[in-house]
Amino acid sequence: MILDLARLLLFPALMAFAAASDLFTMTISNRVSLALAAGFLVLALASGMDGYQVLMHIAAGATVLVVAFGCFAMGWVGGAMPRWLRLPRSGSALLI
Repeated sequence: MILDLARLLLFPALMAFAAASDLFTMTISNRVSLALAAGFLVLALASGMDGYQVLMHIAAGATVLVVAFGCFAMGWVGGAMPRWLRLPRSGSALLI
């Protein structure tokens, strides 16, 4: 019962905190990411997930992280203000 309650509340609560923090301060603390990772490991092991499944979840997360870094490096996502202020490919200035 307690494990189910933790499973249902931990992720949404941390994501809501991260969203509110990002909305008001435009920063998300690294502690939130660490709490999510630690919460996953604790809940995965407490719920009886075997080592292979845990490693596959970690591999999926690492894959998403690498793809997200690649998209950021290519300028496809992230850094909204520089994207709005830079010159478009046509060479004309973008006015805000």
